[in-house]
Amino acid sequence: MRYSFKNKDGAILVEALIAIMVLAIASIVTANLIRSSVDGITYARNYMTASGILNETVEALTNMRNTSWLKYPSHPHCWSLANPYHQGAPNNCDSQSHIIKLKAAHSYALRYGADGKWEAKEVDVVGSGSLDLLNKPLHSDTVNKYQLWENTATGYWGHKDDSGTLPTPTGYYRSLEVLAFYPSAQNQQYATFKAKVQWKDGVKVMTLTEDFTFYNHLE
Repeated sequence: MRYSFKNKDGAILVEALIAIMVLAIASIVTANLIRSSVDGITYARNYMTASGILNETVEALTNMRNTSWLKYPSHPHCWSLANPYHQGAPNNCDSQSHIIKLKAAHSYALRYGADGKWEAKEVDVVGSGSLDLLNKPLHSDTVNKYQLWENTATGYWGHKDDSGTLPTPTGYYRSLEVLAFYPSAQNQQYATFKAKVQWKDGVKVMTLTEDFTFYNHLE
């Protein structure tokens, strides 16, 4: 027994609608895959950049500590200076008012000046002055102090007030928190720090942190 469609035009229309539906579904799936791939590449790039900034923070603090040792060899307790490159006589750092020591429970913006020297610029106490893009306005005075700027001609990154040649703001923010000194502020044998990098991925605030310990081996 044979069956035949009396209305072939209607059958063709149904087949066309099915084909269009399949093509639409395939297009949506493909678009989502492409978008996911782009988002993944963007996230990976931002994460690698933030990781590099964190590593730079540890290297900068190492540089500052070692410079302090070299500048004050007879006073190893001067190892935790915020501005070890500041001009001054190579004597006890306690006797020089312009020499600044890092303070426990304070937050700093690391600066790499035009002279190629690192220093830590105090922003505020940890908590009220901490880097927090999630709960503080993006362009607030505190947050702005942590933002990194770029000279696109040289590739140099730093804070806006490092020099007058950093015209381009980046989307990255960095802070250095001094958690504590041990065993005391007077007898600083080692200290713990938290480095933090934040950036925005759309409306999301992304955060990368690293806690580390520095020792005063000369004590």
